Amino acid sequence: MTKAAVESLPGALPSTALVGGSDWNQNLVAGREYQGSEPARRCLAAALESLNLQVPTAALPHGRGNGCHTIDHIAVPSTWQVEPAVQVVAEVAVERLSDHDAYAVQVLAN
Repeated sequence: MTKAAVESLPGALPSTALVGGSDWNQNLVAGREYQGSEPARRCLAAALESLNLQVPTAALPHGRGNGCHTIDHIAVPSTWQVEPAVQVVAEVAVERLSDHDAYAVQVLAN
């Protein structure tokens, strides 16, 4: 399913200044970690390269604090300079409302 979805993207997406964020169901830096697969990671890596994108969120931790990496990502053009991505954490301890995490990426002016 990942391959079919990813292969449909290049024709449907703008070719410049593409920014996207969502639940990718795949960590991008480690083994399976309860979600995703090595073939899916390779498929995503090839798509990111062909679309000239970088994923500043790739190495961030999953919000559950279970030692795994995030599966929620933000992708931006590879030519953009960005500050390290950060995980957005509520300042007040609250029950998790979602199994997804929020991340922010600051783009630097060139």
